[in-house]
Amino acid sequence: MTTASFTIPMRPKAKSRPRFKGRRAFTDPAQRKWEAELKERVRLLFESKPWEKKVGLWIEFYFSSKKRQKGCDGVCDCETYRAKKPDLDNLVKSVKDALNGVLYLDDRQVVSLTSSKYDSCSERIIINAREYEE
Repeated sequence: MTTASFTIPMRPKAKSRPRFKGRRAFTDPAQRKWEAELKERVRLLFESKPWEKKVGLWIEFYFSSKKRQKGCDGVCDCETYRAKKPDLDNLVKSVKDALNGVLYLDDRQVVSLTSSKYDSCSERIIINAREYEE
């Protein structure tokens, strides 16, 4: 079993709804830019070719909260679950799409998924992944 773990210091972003021009759907340019940035950051950390087998993902999303930043010296032991927007499933979609072609060939390989979102002192995304043996 192969594993990988990444902490990416960037603000999580939920997958936006597709935009339409006539009958044609397209992804919002800001969404494409965010996914490209995450993809490049993971590419720099993941020194292997994309996995070809089944994959399990554990993703944690941390949002900076003004309440959490007061008195925070960079070490935050006051993280709490975030029960407000953005929706967790849309956050996961953004990360899964960004990891296509870098961590795995296609996000259809993801067979197990655990995710959480938190208010914290610092924005980041933590990704833990496992490639399952067939």
